[in-house]
Amino acid sequence: MKMTVKKSAVKGEGIARIHEAVLDSLTIHSGENIVVSSSAKSILVTVFGDTLIGKNDIRLRENDMKKLDVKKGDRVDVEEYKKISDVAKDEMKRFGKKLNLKRKIIKARDIIFG
Repeated sequence: MKMTVKKSAVKGEGIARIHEAVLDSLTIHSGENIVVSSSAKSILVTVFGDTLIGKNDIRLRENDMKKLDVKKGDRVDVEEYKKISDVAKDEMKRFGKKLNLKRKIIKARDIIFG
């Protein structure tokens, strides 16, 4: 989701604010992590919902804006953060079977060495 950068009045880093309705559309809760990406870099921040922020805006701390190399008014991509282990679990559930690498490695060895 593309959002417009607004500068937070609070110093520091690692915290962002977006409209509560946007949290719902991203299927995340206040206090969870999100990935914020510019054309230069991506960072992980903890997000909190706020009804005083526009629905297309994200309020970032100054240090985070520097890391992303963005200014007020620039557009950034915002997406839900998922750990690799969570993605793997989701994929296993999707296919409805357990991942058994040991068996696959043995089978691959048999195919390669005959």
